[in-house]
Amino acid sequence: MYSYSYLFAQPKFISLDPTATVPANLKISGMRLGVNGVLDAAAQSYATLNATVGGSSYTAANGQLLSSLGTIVPLTLGPANDLFFLAFDQLGSNVHAYVEPVITPAAPMPTTVASPDFGVATFERVNHSLSRITGVPITNPTLQAIYNSGQQALPSQPLISAFLPSHQTAIAGLANAYCGQLLSNAAQRDAFFGPGLDASLASPEAGFFGGSGSPGRAIVINALVNNAVYNNPGIIKVSPAAAAAVSAEVDALLTRMPSLSTGPTITVSQATQAACAAVLGSAVVSLQ
Repeated sequence: MYSYSYLFAQPKFISLDPTATVPANLKISGMRLGVNGVLDAAAQSYATLNATVGGSSYTAANGQLLSSLGTIVPLTLGPANDLFFLAFDQLGSNVHAYVEPVITPAAPMPTTVASPDFGVATFERVNHSLSRITGVPITNPTLQAIYNSGQQALPSQPLISAFLPSHQTAIAGLANAYCGQLLSNAAQRDAFFGPGLDASLASPEAGFFGGSGSPGRAIVINALVNNAVYNNPGIIKVSPAAAAAVSAEVDALLTRMPSLSTGPTITVSQATQAACAAVLGSAVVSLQ
């Protein structure tokens, strides 16, 4: 068994000569432990000691307890070679005030790594941003259940260097849930997209959205750009480049949409929800 320190506890004042007369009212204060000629930098539990020795409190057999505290001093040369000593601020009439050593703090190390200009929205900001953008309240029971179950997977700190793939997956899932609730509520859907989708939600998306620049695409693209980019209070500064990128990506997604399904024909509602989730789950919302 290895030992790495010495334990000192409940120091007493006692004379090794049982016949010695201990002066009454002997003042002892500021006791410090030293090892091998050097006062220990730590482990000075008795530095605030302030006791008066003698009188009825002192007995030749047991001495007088100075403190009930204990302390640990690191082992240096080992029990056979370590030499201990005591230093006092005051011992009787002898006074030697202890002067705290001057410690010069180390200069901060310069960093060569540039700090990122942006951060990531934390879990509660993501939730509130999606609610503000879509108009769907955070009190929606379906969304509350999804948010509460996936909250721990969302970003907990704004450092972009700590952003993980699992965070993006959780954001995308929550964004898809908000878009689903948005499209299922006629009042909220019309407030976001206008009434142009209502009569065609169950129609095949290929016929409704057509090619680039079609009126059907403009309904979805313009609504997402206006609400997620220009009217999003979570964005510090609106970027025209971000708006153009969102427009181009949503247009490209709608172009690829017919080839993405090997099963039933994709409807306008499904395609719109996918486009909505792609934008709301992107960096245009989560990057701050």
